[in-house]
Amino acid sequence: MQVLPALHEHGNHVVQFYEESDYLCQVVADFLVAGLSNGDPAIVIATEEHRVAIVSQMQSRGVDIEHARVQGRLTLLDARTTLESLMGNGAPDAALFESVIGEVVSPAGTGGKRACLYGEMVDLLWRDGLQDGAIQLESMWNGLAERHSFRLLCAYAMDNFASASDAERFMEICRQHDHALPTERYSLRNGATQLLHISELQQRAKALESELEYRTKLEAQLLDALQERDELLHRERAARADAEAANRAKSDFLAVMSHELRTPLNAIAGYAELLEMGIAGPVPERQREMVSRIQHSQQHLLGLIDEVLTFTRSESAPRRPLENVNLAEALRAAELSLLPQMRSRSLTYMPVTCDANLVVCGDAGRIRQIIVNLLSNATKYTPRGGTVGMKCEVANGRVAVHVHDDGVGIAPHHLETIFEQFFQVDTRLTRTDEGLGLGLAIARRFARAMNGDLLVTSTIGEGSTFTLLLPLAG
Repeated sequence: MQVLPALHEHGNHVVQFYEESDYLCQVVADFLVAGLSNGDPAIVIATEEHRVAIVSQMQSRGVDIEHARVQGRLTLLDARTTLESLMGNGAPDAALFESVIGEVVSPAGTGGKRACLYGEMVDLLWRDGLQDGAIQLESMWNGLAERHSFRLLCAYAMDNFASASDAERFMEICRQHDHALPTERYSLRNGATQLLHISELQQRAKALESELEYRTKLEAQLLDALQERDELLHRERAARADAEAANRAKSDFLAVMSHELRTPLNAIAGYAELLEMGIAGPVPERQREMVSRIQHSQQHLLGLIDEVLTFTRSESAPRRPLENVNLAEALRAAELSLLPQMRSRSLTYMPVTCDANLVVCGDAGRIRQIIVNLLSNATKYTPRGGTVGMKCEVANGRVAVHVHDDGVGIAPHHLETIFEQFFQVDTRLTRTDEGLGLGLAIARRFARAMNGDLLVTSTIGEGSTFTLLLPLAG
């Protein structure tokens, strides 16, 4: 490792930049030993680690450390402790600096002697994030040099200036000194006149090196993130494909199951009808009642099968194209299909009130299916003699179709769960006629597929109102 020529040749206030502490301690030891050899006292204000290394280097050059200290020719001070004694309100205090450092430097620079002083308090300030404080302290050293005789060597680790934003303060540090000496990476082949320029270039190179390291790290992190994203996308696509395959398998199974179940159920319906017609002989009244129950159960089972298949198709079928639908016609067709059921339960029905020319954007078949489901539920959950009705309103570019009843009502905690698949309200009024709990789930799914929605309000014992929202045709 090459050491620079005697630092005494470079002026009274010199800054040494360094990469490794070993190099710094070697340079400082050369500086101090040269001063001691000329009969000048030496002062070291350094961290404990550096003091130990500097003393070791001086001893290797033949300096009797204890003898020099006893004679007062060598003073060793701790940089951190000394720095803390100079601070006021988070920055170096000029008065405290003059008092503390002046007391150390003044006796050393007497009798024609010129103290050789090494200090790294400025380096500590920089490492502490107090860059402005470091520059202030350098200025205080220059002011003290006007009143006392000493040569000062300061030092900064080049790692302190690893960012391009440090360039301006770096040059300010250099301007505070008579000379700025580059790090050990530079070999003195072109003489000392280029030292400041070399130091500046080294700072820029350090900043560029740090920037390259940072960008390389970011690039590696980005590549890892992209790889992780690709893996997640691959797993998501695989999971989606598996889910779609499972859904298709479920639909295929339900289609086959429907066919297999419908065949015996249709046979049951046929034989029951033959019995009712008296093909096997006269049918007593008691047996006629039993045949009627067989027919009712067969129809109920077919209804359940249709409900499951409708729900399955609503899950996997592509969205149908929307069209302009005359709402009054769709609602009228739905209510006509439920009137016989309402009459059988002695319910009062309040017919729909809707503008005959009102047109919505949707699917006519699904609108009828939703309304049939809502009217069927209202009929089912309204006691005999109750009232069911339907009306529509237009507001904010949407149509609201209300299906209301004065039936048993729905508990508040069920107002959202009733739209979940396979949910059933537990009521003894309709227990024998309940389906699978899919009707409202299908109805809401159809409503949202038409850019609308299906909502409900209800009060226990007073009835419920289901509201189908649909967009007006543009």
